Amino acid sequence: MISAKLLLAAIGASILAKTARAGENPAPVDFPKTSWLTKYVGDFVVRTRYEDIPAGVIELGKKSILDGLGLALAGSRAESGPISRKFVEQSGACAGKSTIIGTAQKTSPRFASLVNGISVHADDFDDTQLAAAKDRVYGLLVHPTVPVLPAIFALAETTRSQRKRVDGGVSPGRRSGM
Repeated sequence: MISAKLLLAAIGASILAKTARAGENPAPVDFPKTSWLTKYVGDFVVRTRYEDIPAGVIELGKKSILDGLGLALAGSRAESGPISRKFVEQSGACAGKSTIIGTAQKTSPRFASLVNGISVHADDFDDTQLAAAKDRVYGLLVHPTVPVLPAIFALAETTRSQRKRVDGGVSPGRRSGM
């Protein structure tokens, strides 16, 4: 019996081969000019106060935090865990206050965020968000917690932030990631 991965690979290779033989090169499309977007998202995240976030969204954020923490623990034992920790050790970035989840190892917030983000996504069980817009036939599948949570954990640990700041940081960060 042919596995699904093998079948998809064969279909993909067939399509690529036909495109290469036909000499088709799609015309380049200009990327929309959105110089204001980064500022808009940054302002949204910075200006959102804990009190402005609906209770249901805070509860969802707490579930995402627990889910992300559990996934980071599980992912720290995945094959990528020791590899990414060895990278941090070999780069000499072992001095810091941020924990690499699942270990006693400390490093800078930057490297803790990297390793913990790899761990959260290692098994690909992290949360997903589908866009349901009519113009998106298959939806837009994103993992809204993994780009945000490891950084919030790492920074919160170095600044000894209150839980309310962590809970309040996850929701606007997840929303801006979509």
